[in-house]
Amino acid sequence: MISDTRLERVLTVVRRSGVAEELERTLRAKPGGAPRRLSVELLFAACVLVHGAGYRSATLVQVHELLTKHLTVSTQLRLGTAWRHGTAVHKLQIHQVRYLFKAVRKVLDYSPHSGADDGERLTQEQRVEREAVFVGYLARMIHASSDAAGISDVVAIDATSMPSWSRGARQARSQKGEDYRLDNSTFVAAPTSAHDPDGRWGYQTATHDKGDADRFFGYSMLTASTTFDKGSAQQPLKLITAMTLIPANAPVAAPTLRMIDDLASRQRLREVIVDRGFSMGLSEHWADPLLARGIDQNFDLADKQRGSFLDRHTGALMIDGWPCAPWTPKHLHKIARPPRFALKTPGPRAKADRRIQYQRDLAALETFRAAQAELAQYALVPNGRRKPNGTRHYFAPTHARHTATPAQRKTKVYQQATITLTAKVMPHLRQHFRWGSPQWIAEWNRRNSVESGYGNLKTLDGEGLKRGWIRVVGLTAVGLMSTFAIVHYNLRMLRKWARTTGYTGDDIVLRPSPEILGYERIELPEHLAAVEPPIAA
Repeated sequence: MISDTRLERVLTVVRRSGVAEELERTLRAKPGGAPRRLSVELLFAACVLVHGAGYRSATLVQVHELLTKHLTVSTQLRLGTAWRHGTAVHKLQIHQVRYLFKAVRKVLDYSPHSGADDGERLTQEQRVEREAVFVGYLARMIHASSDAAGISDVVAIDATSMPSWSRGARQARSQKGEDYRLDNSTFVAAPTSAHDPDGRWGYQTATHDKGDADRFFGYSMLTASTTFDKGSAQQPLKLITAMTLIPANAPVAAPTLRMIDDLASRQRLREVIVDRGFSMGLSEHWADPLLARGIDQNFDLADKQRGSFLDRHTGALMIDGWPCAPWTPKHLHKIARPPRFALKTPGPRAKADRRIQYQRDLAALETFRAAQAELAQYALVPNGRRKPNGTRHYFAPTHARHTATPAQRKTKVYQQATITLTAKVMPHLRQHFRWGSPQWIAEWNRRNSVESGYGNLKTLDGEGLKRGWIRVVGLTAVGLMSTFAIVHYNLRMLRKWARTTGYTGDDIVLRPSPEILGYERIELPEHLAAVEPPIAA
């Protein structure tokens, strides 16, 4: 049974976002139709609550069951989902839940495979407009569920697979045509024979929970997660602050930038931590737009991105994307990468092979740290943050200057105390900290928040996001249900954090649930009271 306090907590989040209220006005503005018993805000709250423990899935059948069986009778009567007619009590029907969800989806749908109100396909302009509204609605609901504990100006961004309920069909092929938003629109718009017209084939990391499959049919879910400062009270919180859904295997840069823009409109955003799925993109598609927004990035380097490159204008030797002295010893031009940048000490009951592997990884990490410490003596030291135009000033190193060759002594990095690197010097490898440095490793390790969030969302003990968890298809429907799951996850994490820290404030999202002192007596109609179990003598 869902308590009124728990229901009111979710309703408060839905109301704070203002999304349900706007959709309610939009739906009621359309003429015709009988009055609805179910409001948009109550439907959204039920779609959030259905992701809780005790529910095997989040289908609309389960949502209907929650509304009619897992709320007290008095609550149903108060909300209007149950009503008296003479001596009988009538309750909400499943078709009413399905009708309202379909109506909401139709208003927000921006799929190239969906029709407009006149039955024609959506135009490019209509798709752009609807997508902006839809992504904004999702962001507002997620923001309302995650801001109770404060804001993190550094977020970790990643993508995870979201299999569709539909079976996969033939692979869509790109055709020549205008790519209107760097989303590979010809690929997204190409029709397939699958029940889910928006789903596409993509690749994922094969795990036991995924049936050891490295391919899937469906979507990629792009998210931004909080990474609070080490030592802060909020550090244990791993909240999801933004999300957008795209067809699997579609380019990620453009939709991620739109997600970042929407997030930056609500809070300060200083830095993003991303993996190579983003940083390997062309500079004009990813690194340059981030620079234009005044956002730094932290990312790992692929093997082919590493090594040395000489900037002939300043004479600086770019090692792993960072300026160093040209007389840097060659054994530091590409330091062997360790298997892991962070290690967890094995417990007392750890197996022997686990201990052996730990010692090997630790030795490799210590060797890496020693080499990076040596390289730091030759690395240029930043003089302030990067300028809005991409230039950055550095102090030239003085270590081992006597080893410079005659040609190296003629360079700016040798002759000047400071040098300036423009935005044109290896722009795709720009980072705030030098790759491999202690500061970079500490920043990179904050990225585990996004992996932690995905694990919690997909586990059966969490929200259970896996194939078949919902039985709706399409970008809009799956995007809505994914957002409801994220809202539930954020509330669950916030509640756990509040209990741990002993929160005593008044915010209903964080404050402890009141102790149940008793239950109200409900007078049942005769035809319902007759089936009640007898009272023991």
